[in-house]
Amino acid sequence: MSILKYLKKDSCLPNPNGELAKAVNPHLTVEANALVKKCLMTPESAKRGKYTLYSPSNRAEIGLYVSENGPASAVRNFKDKFPNLNESTVRTFRDKFRSEIKSRKRKLDFDNTDINVETLEPNKRGRKTLLSDDLDKKVQNYLKALRASGGVVNTAITLAAGRGIVLGSDKQQFG
Repeated sequence: MSILKYLKKDSCLPNPNGELAKAVNPHLTVEANALVKKCLMTPESAKRGKYTLYSPSNRAEIGLYVSENGPASAVRNFKDKFPNLNESTVRTFRDKFRSEIKSRKRKLDFDNTDINVETLEPNKRGRKTLLSDDLDKKVQNYLKALRASGGVVNTAITLAAGRGIVLGSDKQQFG
């Protein structure tokens, strides 16, 4: 990350009342400056919108409705409750709902029973950890304690802490 983003740059746009005023009407220069300023906006200043978060029970409710009635009907039905709901999102909930029903039928090994899906958990994001959940929590807690006591946390420290905790836990299990 560059430190330059914290520094204010002087305007490189022409002054409407300067030398350019002899050749171009100042009013036109002001209009041109406004449009050029929009084009020069950096990606940091143009923020993305907020994402709508759906609870697992809402996902299941929408998934059930869309699997029975279709995506367009589901969007119309839930428009009051979720105004930003898209057909693509609804189709994702439908597919997840159907795969959940299939997996439950496989586990039960028969098709005659009525399977009720109460919640649809969202997919986990990001890369899977190389450590188990237990070891990962131990490393995180160690690093938090290190930071709280005033220590520096960087990549080398994180790798060393992880190595130490893994080696220490292996000795406890096998030694």
